[in-house]
Amino acid sequence: MQEEIPEVEHAVRFYHYWPWIRHNEKGFNQALLFTDPGIFDVFDIPFVLGDREAALKEHGSVVISEEMAALFFGDESPTGKMITVEDFSTPGDFTISGVFATLPTHSTIRIDALTTTPTGYAEKAWPFWSADGQYRGITTYFLILDGADLGVVEEKLNDLMRRYMGDETASRSQYTIQPLLDVYLYSMSHYGMEWGWSDIRQVYAIALIGVFILVIALLNYTNLATARSSCRSREIGMRKVGGATRSQIVLQLLSESVLIALICVVVALGFVWQLLPTFNQMVGRNLVLSLGALTRRG
Repeated sequence: MQEEIPEVEHAVRFYHYWPWIRHNEKGFNQALLFTDPGIFDVFDIPFVLGDREAALKEHGSVVISEEMAALFFGDESPTGKMITVEDFSTPGDFTISGVFATLPTHSTIRIDALTTTPTGYAEKAWPFWSADGQYRGITTYFLILDGADLGVVEEKLNDLMRRYMGDETASRSQYTIQPLLDVYLYSMSHYGMEWGWSDIRQVYAIALIGVFILVIALLNYTNLATARSSCRSREIGMRKVGGATRSQIVLQLLSESVLIALICVVVALGFVWQLLPTFNQMVGRNLVLSLGALTRRG
């Protein structure tokens, strides 16, 4: 792709699979990723053990996450040990050459182990460009140069398909570039991809419900504040007699309202912090309460 499209700086292919992986008598289903050697040029995955530049150069080498290393080997160093993929589609033995930091649970890409040595079906599918059909197991991620026009890159990408696979195939299929940050929330609404992704339309619907509840709460608070004001008419009158101005009385009432609202926010955050793990278990999700998560997409 880099040779054909100058705007593409680096490109890497992914073939995800969830096989049964075993070491000695211990085995688990893990997210195995077959990829290209240039994966670390596209994704900045930090290593905690091993040399990132040389970890995947040997045939049959594999790097695993910290979580997978603890699952299979406990406190022992996994480097140099062998794991076996027991699956009819992607069987093989791999030697562990490094350990990378476990990716955040809210990451779009889930990886427990990755290798540049495809086996079985992945090895057969690796060199082919499948433009037709419903199932396309290989996904391509790439970095484009700063300032590059996405429309031009898309046009060149589809021109590649036309040149290498013919006009008939190009007339039935079209490739569209999607930013990585849009994959999780916009794949369903924009491209109809229903497996593994959430839907931005659900977010909008829940946000609308939240706004509706907030409006009801504000109306209720206004009604209660109006009702309470009649009970404080004597207090307000005494303050006027004591020399308080209109602006001072308004400032007092507003300050009281803001203070009550802040106390309610703190109490509400405390309840959310305590109940969020239970809620995650009930709905089967892994929601987090952190400022960092609120400022990130994807």
